[in-house]
Amino acid sequence: MRIHRVELEHVRQIKQVTLDFSHPLSIVAGRNGTGKTAIQEAILTAMFDRRKEDRDSLVSRFDPDSPPTATLHLSRGEPEPTIHLHRTLTDKSGEWVEGSSRIKAKGEALKKVQESLPMSADAAALLLWGRQNDLAAVVQQFPPDGHSLLTAATIQGTGPDPKEVMKALEDQIKESKRTGQRPGALTRAQQRVQSLDTELREARDALTQLEQFQEQYRDARAGRERLGRERQQAEQEVRRLERLQGLAEAWLTAQDEADRLQKQAEQWEGLDDEIRRQQRAVTGVREELDRLQSQYRVALDASLADGIERLLVRLRLADKADADCRRLRQELQSRPRPEPRDEKLLQQFQNQRNDTVNRLDATGLRFEISAATRTARVELSEDNAPAREIALEPGRVHEGIVGSVVIRLDDVRVVARGKEDVSSLKRAAQRAEREIAALLARFNAADEDALRQLADERKRIADELAAAETERARQLRDDTLESLRAEVETLRKRREASPVTPEDREAWGRTVLATEAQLNTQRQVKQAEVDKEAKSLKQLENRRPTETQQGQLHTALGQRRAAAAAAREAFVHESPQSPPPSKELRDAMRAELARARGRLNELTNQFHAADKQVDRLSADLKHAGPKRSLGSVEADLDDARAELRREEVLQKARDLLKERIREKIQEMSESVPRELAARIGANLARLTGGAYAKVSLNEAFAVDRVGEGGDRAEHWQPHQLSAGEQALTALGMKIAVARALAESGNPVFVLLDDSLVSLDPQHRAATESLLVDLIADGRLQVILLTCHADWASDWQKRCGEPVHVIDLAAEAEYYRTPPALDFVLRNTSAV
Repeated sequence: MRIHRVELEHVRQIKQVTLDFSHPLSIVAGRNGTGKTAIQEAILTAMFDRRKEDRDSLVSRFDPDSPPTATLHLSRGEPEPTIHLHRTLTDKSGEWVEGSSRIKAKGEALKKVQESLPMSADAAALLLWGRQNDLAAVVQQFPPDGHSLLTAATIQGTGPDPKEVMKALEDQIKESKRTGQRPGALTRAQQRVQSLDTELREARDALTQLEQFQEQYRDARAGRERLGRERQQAEQEVRRLERLQGLAEAWLTAQDEADRLQKQAEQWEGLDDEIRRQQRAVTGVREELDRLQSQYRVALDASLADGIERLLVRLRLADKADADCRRLRQELQSRPRPEPRDEKLLQQFQNQRNDTVNRLDATGLRFEISAATRTARVELSEDNAPAREIALEPGRVHEGIVGSVVIRLDDVRVVARGKEDVSSLKRAAQRAEREIAALLARFNAADEDALRQLADERKRIADELAAAETERARQLRDDTLESLRAEVETLRKRREASPVTPEDREAWGRTVLATEAQLNTQRQVKQAEVDKEAKSLKQLENRRPTETQQGQLHTALGQRRAAAAAAREAFVHESPQSPPPSKELRDAMRAELARARGRLNELTNQFHAADKQVDRLSADLKHAGPKRSLGSVEADLDDARAELRREEVLQKARDLLKERIREKIQEMSESVPRELAARIGANLARLTGGAYAKVSLNEAFAVDRVGEGGDRAEHWQPHQLSAGEQALTALGMKIAVARALAESGNPVFVLLDDSLVSLDPQHRAATESLLVDLIADGRLQVILLTCHADWASDWQKRCGEPVHVIDLAAEAEYYRTPPALDFVLRNTSAV
């Protein structure tokens, strides 16, 4: 991965900045506090999913509502950027644009970075882009995913990836074994062998089945012929039994019809006597009905008369109550009278007046003014009202109750005040008096007692009206006066429509009869009896035969007897040994015929089943036998087995090749620590001028020992080195790792946080020379952050085009001028 340009917005004190990293070696120079660390942290956060506190630390305190964003222009080694990564640094959202592909789903942009750089944020911070104060930690603890990264890079080198080759072999193995709708070559060969095995087995079974079908076909034809003969015999027996049964049925039917006609002739002979008996029964019930009709008319007349009388009494009482209601309602409306709410209002006003007077009497100032011997004129002001002049006559007293009073007589002025101001109480008392007066005037009452008398009078009239209305409702019930009058008229018309004759009164006038309803029920029941007896009589008369019918009956009777005799003779002729026809014989013959028909049906079904079996076996014989000859199937099976053996050998060869590659990968993986140690030793020898040259790594890739150069045999553990020597060792390791990754064919950029500034001039010159050599082939890109702009400019002058210096203060737009720049400006002005 190569970085070409970085664009940041709202990152800590930086409002906006764009940095060009297109050169092989870029130096970002800026004084302390100008934002170099912010740029380093923003790049790391843009490319990895870091902790929330690390992301939140990038929010600007000068604009906390604007989220910090970063846009990285990247490539996979091309001279121009081909990938654009835009990130909001406070969350996992981002956008990855590569060619025509655009990915914006949450977290997907980070996955694309991880695919391009198979390394975690912690490993990148230590090995490639870490802070200077964390650089020495790589000597003590190499990040675990750095092991895998270096191992993969070493195994792959610049050629094909052996793991990809293994994966291709595994895919070929799986492809060959694949089943389903698109099976692989091995599966197809296995399936073809199985299919041909099955076909050969089925062909042999088909030959055996053909012989069985031929034997079954011969047996089925013989059975069908036997059943055909048995069915013909059963058909003849059924036809014989059907003829016998028909003759027996004919004789019995003719005999039954003759017996029925004989019985009918006997019934006709006794029909006249039965008709006369029924006529007498009809006459008797009709007389009983006439008697009940007479009793019902008398009872109905009495019931109607009683109902009319009761209705007239209710009508008189309802009329009187209705007249009382009209009179009382008219009296109630003759003049206005107070209602209960008016009485309650009067009581309320009286209470207000009495309460006000009592409070006035309790709290007001009482005064009296009188003249002793002669008339005097004084000025009087009550409760701060305008003064008025009054004349005081001897023997007469002017008095009042006030809150305050002012009396002036000539030059004498008397002022008196009570406990409180009573003017509001006096106004309230006057207002209550006015309300009472208005209420009395409304009902034209002389005084308050008269008003109460009017209220009592209204209540009395209202009570009497309610009683009259209750009485009227009790008499009317659910009726009205008009409906009662109409009902009386209806009952009178019903009485006139059903008059009682003198004979009826003479017969039943002194007899205690049942009620009209009971008699009506009895009358209806008796009428039903009359109708029933009359209907029976009519039926008997309808059954009376005419002379023609009687003659026809005798003729039919002779014919039935002759037909019965002829049928009996025919039956005896057909079966001389059988007994004479009878019902028992007919039932026995029916049972025998049913058994014969059942036997015939059973034989018919068996014959049809045998016929179907013969047809089925005949069709099966046409399709029986193998589809192909046994020799053809056996030849194809031999070819398929040979093809299967070839595929199995090829599959074993793939497995063997995969195992050999795995062993080679293991062998190369074991050499990674030695090669990395050699690279670190070479870098350290160049950085120290040969003072240190040998580095040993343990299994975890951490530095185990550092050896001196030349013929010296001293070895030092990391903690025994000075801080500067540890930093040089870590820098050598960082450069070795980056170079190893770059040589795998993937461009890599390294971020150095002022890694050279703490070195002495000799070590720094050696480091500068090493870095310039490392970027010569274009595989490695170096970005250096430093606060020493003068040293960076001097290096650029010495090395020329490969070194590109960026003045961060000049490129960045800040929310406010950083304190470091203020310090420089003040000192410059002072100088």
